[in-house]
Amino acid sequence: MRKVLIVTYWYPPKQAIGSLRVEKWAKYLPEFGWEPIVVTVEPRTDMYTRHGALPDELRRGKVYRTRDLSLNEFLYSWASRFRTQKGVSDGGGYKSPSTLHRFGLRIGSFAYRLYKQLICFPDEAVPWLLEYPKIERITQKERPDVVLSSSLPNTCHIIASRLSRRLRLPWVADFRDLWTQNHAFRRIFPLRLLEVWLEKRTIAHAAALITVSEPLKDQLESLHRKPVFVIPNGFDPDDFPEESISSNPDGPLLIVYTGMIYPGKRDPSPLFAALSVLLRRGKISSGDVRVDFYGRKLDVVLDLLERYPEVKDMVQLRGEVSHEEAMKAQRAADVLLLLGWTDPQARGIYTGKVFEYLGAKRPILSIGPEGDVIEELLNETKAGVHLKSVESIASWLERWLQEKKVYGAPAYQGDEEVILRYTRREQTQDLSKTLDFVIKL
Repeated sequence: MRKVLIVTYWYPPKQAIGSLRVEKWAKYLPEFGWEPIVVTVEPRTDMYTRHGALPDELRRGKVYRTRDLSLNEFLYSWASRFRTQKGVSDGGGYKSPSTLHRFGLRIGSFAYRLYKQLICFPDEAVPWLLEYPKIERITQKERPDVVLSSSLPNTCHIIASRLSRRLRLPWVADFRDLWTQNHAFRRIFPLRLLEVWLEKRTIAHAAALITVSEPLKDQLESLHRKPVFVIPNGFDPDDFPEESISSNPDGPLLIVYTGMIYPGKRDPSPLFAALSVLLRRGKISSGDVRVDFYGRKLDVVLDLLERYPEVKDMVQLRGEVSHEEAMKAQRAADVLLLLGWTDPQARGIYTGKVFEYLGAKRPILSIGPEGDVIEELLNETKAGVHLKSVESIASWLERWLQEKKVYGAPAYQGDEEVILRYTRREQTQDLSKTLDFVIKL
């Protein structure tokens, strides 16, 4: 069996979407003739595990761990000495933070932007380069056939590039998100010019690249002039046990969102506006619909609700939970809420949650600009609707409410045959073909 050395900062037990992509690859690669050798970090703090640890389902292969020298982990460890749980209630939901706390959040947000721009170059994981000698010794010991790195953080690619050059190994770089072309983060001038140079210099040694969508593939090809393969994220049917979980047929229409909220970029305001319209028209009462948000940094939702006070009683902020609890919440929903990026430059971005939603088999309400990859995916799978206007959202909410009253739950019309193309096993098979390609070059 051939070996692939996987360089990744994100890996279980860290609870993050990046951990899932790589961990599922490692789980299924042996089925396609590849033994995974994972090089990652030993979590230094509970920053990404305090609400539950992701299990490692590795069936064959090894996991090597170095020190976690991330600047984020260092700051979290330092801040933990002073942190109090402001804004979070004992019941797992949210309390409205004080005005002083809101002001502190704004100051902290400004300081964080400076930290990201000026100190985290190319990212917060850059101190991991100090562990390079250990990683090279591991690589020499395991003698892999190919190196695979997955970003973010992009420091993973810098490590893999050095391994490739020094040990003369073919290397594949996986971009879950783009580097200098990333829509969500633009380095300030003149550091941006330096970072573009660093990306080109680093990726020059890669045999092939991987990304998650065709639009991102086009951007990578234009910058690097290398073979680029598209391997989307996916879902693992093993994460959705057969036991029946459903919402209360006699309860309100339950809409669930799991994930992060980004101010001005992933915005639930159109949903709140649609609910407000239906309330004013007398089409619904406040007890007919409930919207549950699960995730971190939900203070943003509280700020948005200030513009829709009549909707406040319909919204519950559940806070951050384990991945297992989030999956259960998805299956207990009537409708799953998906918030697309409002930035037109993000049209090639799949949120990893959309694939989990496919596995949950619940109607998906996607809100975002027209013509992006999520709209294409939902049209292909028939698993939900992608809407932009407040009126169209209100119309679908009325429809789902009526279906729940008649049938106990809104109708789910997903095309199972098409959806099964997006399982983690199918995506790993595509990865194995990419690895086969590069070792034949």
